[in-house]
Amino acid sequence: MEIILLMVLVVLVGLMVSSRMTAMEKRMRQQQNTLNQMANQLGIPEPPVHEEVRQLLADGQDIKAIKIVREELGLSLGRSQAICRCYQAWGAVEPGRGKKCGFPITNEVLHSPG
Repeated sequence: MEIILLMVLVVLVGLMVSSRMTAMEKRMRQQQNTLNQMANQLGIPEPPVHEEVRQLLADGQDIKAIKIVREELGLSLGRSQAICRCYQAWGAVEPGRGKKCGFPITNEVLHSPG
């Protein structure tokens, strides 16, 4: 009987934590959208990726280029790879061109830490 009560308690706590996390994620997305709108209105440029990244990609050193993008922009591995694919395809990263890169490149992707 005690084990069943304990299991029910654990499930309830898990559901509570999950709903709180969902609410926090929603607020964070709203704040990120607000920041993106402010950056666009103020004319703040996209985060720069060093010329070294372009040169490394041109030299076929993709792994080093991805590592630099991760370090400079603080992005996850997948996002860094997508940005490098865009550089290889077009020589620049532009929001909205992500389908060909294999990852949706948006202002939020470029500004989010992971």
